[in-house]
Amino acid sequence: MEWSEKKYIMGVASDRGSNMLSSKEVGGAGAANRLQAELPHIVLIHDICHALNLVLKSCIDSFPKEFTKIITKICTMFSQSPKQCAILKGIQKKLQLTNKNAKILQVKRYVETRWSSFEECLSRILEIKESLKVYFEENGAGEQKNYLSKHNILLFQLLHCLISKVNVYIKLFETDNLDLISIVRNLKECGAMFGDFIFKVTALNSEEEFVDKDQLFRKLKPYFLKDQTKEIEYTEMKRNFEEFKCYFLMQHPNFNEDSKELDEEEKKFFF
Repeated sequence: MEWSEKKYIMGVASDRGSNMLSSKEVGGAGAANRLQAELPHIVLIHDICHALNLVLKSCIDSFPKEFTKIITKICTMFSQSPKQCAILKGIQKKLQLTNKNAKILQVKRYVETRWSSFEECLSRILEIKESLKVYFEENGAGEQKNYLSKHNILLFQLLHCLISKVNVYIKLFETDNLDLISIVRNLKECGAMFGDFIFKVTALNSEEEFVDKDQLFRKLKPYFLKDQTKEIEYTEMKRNFEEFKCYFLMQHPNFNEDSKELDEEEKKFFF
């Protein structure tokens, strides 16, 4: 790159790997650090999609492992066996005879290194859950027969509600040719989305409502700028259990309807 072209660089976004950005912000060994040493005006930032994917991974990792493993096991099972895919397709065709809305779709292949893969796989499993349930009841062995139990399906729906909130912004920021105004606007909306879960923003008995997203963004900004090596004080960010439960069920009416059959102890488990 010619020096005359370098002057047009405004900043560098990376995954904050040591090869790009060393712990020493200016003059470090990372490629972005060395570039900044030549061009002091450029800004070094954490790639938005990568940062949100870390949030998504943390969300998935905090979910009970025995249930997330079921999702990856189902995907692996069908991606490695054309025979099982054919059996599932046959079941779907039979279901279409009595239900015209039944879909003939295959389970998606889970690719761990692909950011949106887990959510897309989970979405497909929920989309064809009836045919998968029949498949495991007829062909499953041991615990496989209960992979698509009502309890598990509800848990999968809950997980999907949570991770799809984040995943939609990952896909958005992966889009080519986003203009600066769209980026800023959607960043604020993303901040507001997190604010809905963190602060008392939209709960029915909320004491304060942030109608103005700029106001909420200013409230969240100190947390965005926190040094990652320091512990964040979460006391202000915690939501009362009943407020969150009320808010979540209001936002996801389908899950609310399906969970009505649960007893009180089971409902506590889900929240």
